[in-house]
Amino acid sequence: MCGILNIFSYLVVDAVLFLPGFFRRSITKNAVYKCKSGGNCEMDMYMRRKCQECRLRKCKEMGMLAECLLTEIQCKSKRLRKNTKASSDESTGDDVGDCRDAKQVVSTTKPSKENIELSQDQQALISYIVDAHNKHRIPQDMARKLLQEQFNAEENFLLLTEMATSHVQVLVEFTKNIPGFQSLDHEDQIALLKGSAVEAMFLRSAQVFSKKLPNGHTEVLEDRIRRSGISEEFITPMFNFYKSIGELQMMQEEHALLTAITILSPDRPYVKDQQAVERLQEPMLEVLRKVCKLQHPHEPQHFARLLGRLTELRTLNHHHDEMLESWRMSDHKFTPLLCEIWDVQ
Repeated sequence: MCGILNIFSYLVVDAVLFLPGFFRRSITKNAVYKCKSGGNCEMDMYMRRKCQECRLRKCKEMGMLAECLLTEIQCKSKRLRKNTKASSDESTGDDVGDCRDAKQVVSTTKPSKENIELSQDQQALISYIVDAHNKHRIPQDMARKLLQEQFNAEENFLLLTEMATSHVQVLVEFTKNIPGFQSLDHEDQIALLKGSAVEAMFLRSAQVFSKKLPNGHTEVLEDRIRRSGISEEFITPMFNFYKSIGELQMMQEEHALLTAITILSPDRPYVKDQQAVERLQEPMLEVLRKVCKLQHPHEPQHFARLLGRLTELRTLNHHHDEMLESWRMSDHKFTPLLCEIWDVQ
């Protein structure tokens, strides 16, 4: 969470010079700016257009955080809900106009119910994604081993590394089964896989953690992870995320679709053809929105709450990068696959 101070900082910056739009563009495009004056420019209405490096530095000094930006998925979700509401309001307005002369305004101004039936193509997409999601998962005996056997800190770390490697392997297989993924540019496929691997891993782990662990095993797993040498400042938000996913009581279809949507995030670093990725992601967002309405008819904000978890995922991804850096300093060893996917030298 950004916190009150960070929110206040955003408002101050926005009101003066630096505008979140510039910050978002710079972060999502991994822009690298160069100051011609040694990085010491004073920002005013003139210099903000002349020196992008100092403008970006000033944004960060004022408290803007990359991990607190809304993801591209959430921006699309807001537009989707806004368009749906606008069309509903327009329909209601027409009804009012037609019925005024007949003095039936009260009985005809109720918004028309949105058609949330799934088309055959959408049902087929759900079935395909869920089947792939179920088919490609980490072996149960590996998770059972972590729960049932006693290890020291180094052995705990090695087993968690082995599990992370298995997560990446099943992620690759699942991703190859996402409709249209293999039609993307090869470099974009790699960028999406690398960019989403950590977040997809946490989503998978949250599903297991919130639904499949017997009584008492949750505490055992948490204790094992805490004794593996992972920083407390990383562990606490991770388990908070697992808990928040459990509170949503997500159905299997939601887990599978959300994982695919996370993988198909067009704002990942080094993705060149973002529009091609968006074309694959948008139908899944629409299907997920309908599934949320059908599965949770009495929770109109369920879809928004679910997508809100993606901000938590981005924060966890940020923490993971910091943790990797500390592990590198401690000379921890990783499998070749993790070195490749996490860019560990």
